Amino acid sequence: MNIHQRRRAARIAALEAEQKAAAQAAQAAQAAQAAPAAPAAPAVEDAKFTKASLNKMSKDELEQLARDSFDIELDKRKRKGFLVKAILKAQG
Repeated sequence: MNIHQRRRAARIAALEAEQKAAAQAAQAAQAAQAAPAAPAAPAVEDAKFTKASLNKMSKDELEQLARDSFDIELDKRKRKGFLVKAILKAQG
């Protein structure tokens, strides 16, 4: 199998996986509409964030979380560790 055949096979496999994911998403959407509404998840303010979970977020996500959940403004020019510490401090 030459490089072109391998690339074509990879594209076909990726397309099939994408179509399968879209079909599963459509099926899940139908199931969600048919199922009765589940109790609401706890608000973001009620959730406790750990240092590890915050470190997985990007600076943009950290800034948005701080603004929405804790009503504080963070400076994205600072290091990510500083942003994480500020959120943990605001969380209490």
